[in-house]
Amino acid sequence: MPEAESYQSSVTHLTRLARPADFNPLNQLFICYQLFLRRNMDADNVLKLVNDAIAKALDVNDSRFLPIVLSKSSGHDDPRIVLSILDADQYKVEVTACPVL
Repeated sequence: MPEAESYQSSVTHLTRLARPADFNPLNQLFICYQLFLRRNMDADNVLKLVNDAIAKALDVNDSRFLPIVLSKSSGHDDPRIVLSILDADQYKVEVTACPVL
């Protein structure tokens, strides 16, 4: 799997470059993904590869990740993955659901 390892190294490198100097998450992280793929593939396989790269770049265990796939589409001539990484302690949305009638 040299191609997968090369891709993973690239994601690690780009994540390190994008990481703000003061980004020091202590708990869970929301990882939001937008997948623009050349061909249709299982999103879980893509996420595992990318999550390992992000974890290495941020020096955290990927068990802290709360993955959110915002979109997935295929047939793109310029395939890419757009990531947003948010510290769950700084960005909280709380919703209290009403009982179902």
